[in-house]
Amino acid sequence: MNVTLLSWSDDFPFLKVTDMEQLNVPDWTLDLEMGDDYTHFSPYYGETTTGVAAIFKFKRVYTIHLMHTFFPSVMIALSSVLSVYVPSDLVPGRMGLCITAFLSMISLFNGARKDWPLTSYMKAIDMWTTGCYFVVFTALIEYCIVLYLVKRADWERKIMKHKRTEAAKSSKKVAFLEKIEQRNKPDKVGRV
Repeated sequence: MNVTLLSWSDDFPFLKVTDMEQLNVPDWTLDLEMGDDYTHFSPYYGETTTGVAAIFKFKRVYTIHLMHTFFPSVMIALSSVLSVYVPSDLVPGRMGLCITAFLSMISLFNGARKDWPLTSYMKAIDMWTTGCYFVVFTALIEYCIVLYLVKRADWERKIMKHKRTEAAKSSKKVAFLEKIEQRNKPDKVGRV
């Protein structure tokens, strides 16, 4: 039986510890641990194999996602929620703020989506995205409802004013007709 022993040399030719900074993996930090050399007997093949182990530890860097996705999306969602305090009679300003916030949110998440891992299930970032879209869209729908209610109240005021005017006109007509009737009525004492 011929066995070859493998072990780490002091001059690791493939990757030196000083070269770790040259390994640039976006959104991740990489730690490399040199493992021990080992031998393993495989009963299936009936032979012993040797090898060396290396452990690669990847740690996600969260500051990139915080600065490029979460903080901007919070600011956009907050600005759309604060649009509630803009008076409803300032239609161009409030509608412009709502629409701009919605389009900015779509643009922000479309740009950030290229850095997200592709999975077949819903991730936390997908739920965050959905929540932000919902907040901004709700502010837009709220303003549409406010506009509808304000226009309806104006319409009802106009109808009530018209009804009062018509009632006043008809009461004047009735008073006028009553005056005419009294003039044309013969007095109880007959005239000659």
